[in-house]
Amino acid sequence: MITAKRPPPTFVEKQRFFGMALWIDHDRGKAGRLAKSLYRSKFGVWPQGLRCDPIFPDRAFLNYEKALRVAYTKQLEKRRTEEPLA
Repeated sequence: MITAKRPPPTFVEKQRFFGMALWIDHDRGKAGRLAKSLYRSKFGVWPQGLRCDPIFPDRAFLNYEKALRVAYTKQLEKRRTEEPLA
């Protein structure tokens, strides 16, 4: 079975993603923390050398961010149900 590898993301793609993350971050008043966290979850490293220019997020970005929130909420629910009652 042949699997096609995706090429590594370009600087432009990373800058665009970070810009959209900054937009969401500013909209929610997280002072940069959310944008950096989203970037790290996507690319595995902290953002470096990128401009801090927010841009309006596209649908793909919003879907990615929503999927992360849903996964996090499910993880919290699972932890709550597994905790022993004291």
